[in-house]
Amino acid sequence: MPEAQGKPALVIQPRRLGDLILTFPLLLKLQAQNPARPVWVAGQPAFFASLMPFAPSATFFSVAQLPDLEKHSYDTVINLGNDRASALCAENCAADVKIGQLQTRAGLCVNGYWQLYREGLTQNNRHNPFHWADLFRLDLGLQGYAPARPRPAGTGRIGIFTGASDAAKRPRALFWSRLANHLAGMGFRAVLLGGPDEAQTGAEIMARGAKALNFCGKTDLRQLAVLLKTLDLLITPDTGPMHLADWLSVPCLNLSMGNVSAAETGPLAPGQHILRAALSCAGCWQCDKPKPLCHNVFFPGPVAKIAAKLAAGERPEPQPGLELLHSRRDDLGLFRLGGQQPLRSMLEDFWQATFLHLDSWNHENRLKQAGAALLDQAPAVAAKMRSAFGKMLAYISRSGKRGQPLPDDFWKKQPWHSRLFAGNIHIDLQNSGFSRASFARALTKIDVAQAVLAP
Repeated sequence: MPEAQGKPALVIQPRRLGDLILTFPLLLKLQAQNPARPVWVAGQPAFFASLMPFAPSATFFSVAQLPDLEKHSYDTVINLGNDRASALCAENCAADVKIGQLQTRAGLCVNGYWQLYREGLTQNNRHNPFHWADLFRLDLGLQGYAPARPRPAGTGRIGIFTGASDAAKRPRALFWSRLANHLAGMGFRAVLLGGPDEAQTGAEIMARGAKALNFCGKTDLRQLAVLLKTLDLLITPDTGPMHLADWLSVPCLNLSMGNVSAAETGPLAPGQHILRAALSCAGCWQCDKPKPLCHNVFFPGPVAKIAAKLAAGERPEPQPGLELLHSRRDDLGLFRLGGQQPLRSMLEDFWQATFLHLDSWNHENRLKQAGAALLDQAPAVAAKMRSAFGKMLAYISRSGKRGQPLPDDFWKKQPWHSRLFAGNIHIDLQNSGFSRASFARALTKIDVAQAVLAP
């Protein structure tokens, strides 16, 4: 272990490439809070070994070393994993502050308002307004990462990253081949990108007559980073290399399809673009259809038209069945999606203000404004939400008086517009062992939300 003055901060991030890159703003936050404090990161060597030249300054360890890391004392431990080894390490470490999952003798618990909020998004993320990169760092305070705007290289090259961890999150080879040829017809050179897992896909795309340069399976992560910097635009599913491109200020057009939410894992930098199906279910946690309906509205020609305009620095024309969104930062420095349908945007504004206010109690005006917008522009939805809050309040009040835990499916039975709120309340009660204090806290939360939507 490296010797250092003072106690370090330890961040445990055992997940994939994209999750590790989304942790970088947290590392910057830790450095900004205390520049003299060493920052240690436990992750997967397969990912961090190649990312280290691009990452914030930190000392990286393999998650296989977690038993050794337990022996040190820390200023802060933040566990972003959800596996037993990470939770045990976070519990066993001596630390002044512990955030995230802890495997205690009494069972699993979660420390930190925002880490608990993130846990509650499992299968229940509809209308969640918070990006995962922001959720990783919000328990340390609101102010933080201010990413630079993306910059095209001016080469006339448009990259196509052909893979994603889940087949539902990416188009097929025929789509990519036709897209490359549309781009060629518009004067751009398509560059196929992908790791070893995409080598076969790249070969299939080329076999279908794609006019493109094929680098699939031919680069490591560092070489990919060099290639990314030569692009005017990267067309990409939601995948780790998209986050690398975004971190390197490469313009991205994220094809957001399958069980992904651009509000949670889209490209972070302001001015990036996201293309998704204009469907109410877009941004789901898990598709319940035999085949994802969102794939049906993505066609190579319209996508190429949008990409060509973006690469040229021009405003694209709307395309049938698709929403072209853009990433931005709001007045609090938090990630938001611009260009959404009004009702979805208003609901995300309301829930953002609600959870911020319930955390620190200093966002009352923001919450009142968000509630007033719903009352004025979507009164029927506001009335349904107010009714749902009233029923929730009565149910939880009765359960609290009887000392009864809520049934496991409580949050699932709530209406679509209020399920995010119910899930957060439910997991807080579970995390606190359905204590009297947690029931009182739940009732206070509902009172606050209900009062804001009073006509």
